[in-house]
Amino acid sequence: MEAIKDSAATIAVISRRYADSRWCLEELARVVEYRKLLLPVFYQVDPSHVRKQKGPFEQDFLNLEERFGVEKVARWRRAMEKAGGISGWDSRIWE
Repeated sequence: MEAIKDSAATIAVISRRYADSRWCLEELARVVEYRKLLLPVFYQVDPSHVRKQKGPFEQDFLNLEERFGVEKVARWRRAMEKAGGISGWDSRIWE
């Protein structure tokens, strides 16, 4: 977490399993809270699914809410919403 605080920017590679990791989500939440420059790479996922936590993320977030509670997961949801709203790199359109 200290490295996030000291960094100028963060590259988040968001894949189908991203929301399966509470550590990835916690780091993303910190990046957003510290207002660091966030450069998302959407690896084989639709950015709108990231923004709305739908598709491959929907069930993972429901599982996280059962384990950690709605309030804690709400932080992670806000961070994913922010990341999904940033124009980043979408691997689905790379040639």
